[in-house]
Amino acid sequence: MKKVETDKMREFVESVAGYAVVFGLTQYDLHVVSMDTDGYHAMLESDSDNCTAILYYNPKVDNDPRGTALHECLHLLFARYRDLARYRFVDEKSLDAAEESIVRVLSKVMSNHGI
Repeated sequence: MKKVETDKMREFVESVAGYAVVFGLTQYDLHVVSMDTDGYHAMLESDSDNCTAILYYNPKVDNDPRGTALHECLHLLFARYRDLARYRFVDEKSLDAAEESIVRVLSKVMSNHGI
């Protein structure tokens, strides 16, 4: 990996770690993997039941590691809600609880930044 790509990967990993704290995602076992796929900046595979996530990052095509890390962490923030919505027999109470946890995190982050 070239130095520029290594620097981007480092910035991405550090940003993911920071956003995980900000968005309350520290319960996840996060793994960042370099990928070399044209067209994709990053991808996320997550399992909210087991609190695991793999973030694939392509430093060759991405020019905003911090912004991409934010984007992927926001996907992870919604992972539990998305996974619940996939279940055929999910109850309204479970969806409401997942939505409420997202709203609380976003409210905290926004109020801490004067939004």
